[in-house]
Amino acid sequence: GLGDVYKRQVVKLLNRSAACSMPRACSCSRWEAWRWARTPWAAAAPALDPDNVRGFWKQHILPAAASIVKTDFNIEGYPDKRFLKIINDIVPDQVTLVPDPPEVLTSNRGWKKSDIKIDLKKIIKHIQSLGSKVVIFIDPEKEMLEYIKEMGADRVELYTGTYASEYVKNREESIRDYVKVSNYAKEIGIGVNAGHDLDLNNLKYLKESIPFIYEVSIGHALICDALYYGLKKTITSYLNCLKWLEI
Repeated sequence: GLGDVYKRQVVKLLNRSAACSMPRACSCSRWEAWRWARTPWAAAAPALDPDNVRGFWKQHILPAAASIVKTDFNIEGYPDKRFLKIINDIVPDQVTLVPDPPEVLTSNRGWKKSDIKIDLKKIIKHIQSLGSKVVIFIDPEKEMLEYIKEMGADRVELYTGTYASEYVKNREESIRDYVKVSNYAKEIGIGVNAGHDLDLNNLKYLKESIPFIYEVSIGHALICDALYYGLKKTITSYLNCLKWLEI
């Protein structure tokens, strides 16, 4: 298996080679990512460069993570054949389906009906037959929520990029649509997750406003904060934003 130092450096490379909109994040050029991958600790993976980082992650890191994660293990991606093969092989607790293709670095909106050129209902049923919960990434729109209910998904993940950008202007207004849609989701038996641009500034208010949120997805902000505060302290800070209203 991969040595501990090697695994830590691979994760560092993956985090730094992703695009990050946080103002205090360090960015990484394609050349820098390539140079990091060629350092001595990476000798075990000589083909690792920014063009196949995702493939390396899915081939080596995800199976390792599946064996050690003690909470729900979630894999997120666009449901093409490549992605569905990963789901078949690993069978995570939860699968989040996003509308953007593999070449997009991060989701920037939820599914629209016009996006759906695939048999989404069939895909959802297949994933559920493996034993995984299915989550559909949407904007806070009642119409899409009703559509996802018809498709048979277990949960939705609300795209919170709009909430995060409007929060600094008017937090009461920024959360309004999310509360309405989340309450309706609860009424019709759909679980609610949330994710995108959540951080230590806006996370607590989101949970306060929607206390029954099942899960939040936080990546870039957590890693950026960890560069300053360390990973353990950062994770504790994020958990503290959530645990005070645990239900």
